[in-house]
Amino acid sequence: MTSYLALIVFGLFLSLLMVGYSKLFSKGYETLINLVCAGLYLVCAIVDKNLIFVPLAILFAAFSFRKGKFTFSPITLAFVLVSGIVMFLQLDSYSIINVVRLLASAVFVGFVSQAMLLGHWYLVQPGLNRTPVKNLIHTSLYVLGFYIIVFTFFENGMGKYIFEGEEDGWGGLLWIMWLGNLVLSLGLLVASKYALKEKSYTAVMATTGLLYLAMISTFASDIIFRVI
Repeated sequence: MTSYLALIVFGLFLSLLMVGYSKLFSKGYETLINLVCAGLYLVCAIVDKNLIFVPLAILFAAFSFRKGKFTFSPITLAFVLVSGIVMFLQLDSYSIINVVRLLASAVFVGFVSQAMLLGHWYLVQPGLNRTPVKNLIHTSLYVLGFYIIVFTFFENGMGKYIFEGEEDGWGGLLWIMWLGNLVLSLGLLVASKYALKEKSYTAVMATTGLLYLAMISTFASDIIFRVI
């Protein structure tokens, strides 16, 4: 559990850099992400009994309350590096495919989650430029294709269950659920992309709802792989 929460934190901070480049959002949004990540690290400290997560959580929270616009900053980049190091330290095996899969998971889960949180921000600040959330959705779609490849066609991937008929311990149910959640994620992300093309405010509401469902299916597919 600790390793997965660290993965989410890294993905959120990494995708936050893309949001900061737009220079559209107040420090309030950066505060939201920092506090979410601080909360995840506090959970890590409680579950894992590892006190190293406590100062990290305090650090994230301490740099949250600043005034002005939220833009790309060295502090955010430092948070990316710190959370990335913590994530990598959780790895059991440092083989190339494991590292690539770890990065793919972090980017996929992080960017979809970031898009969902950003969608809620559009609901409280109507009229904002929609380009940042569009970019997050587009990136999530690109990463999804890469994610499917690295999790299917390489060593110990899902291909051995899908193509070779190896037993997954649930009579094939797990790999079907994994594939189904990825297809659902794809459909929801595509629907979110087209929903944003509508000019009305309700388009943002619809997109946020679709992204919320996409986040659930994304987490489900990623966790199922780890269960197998």
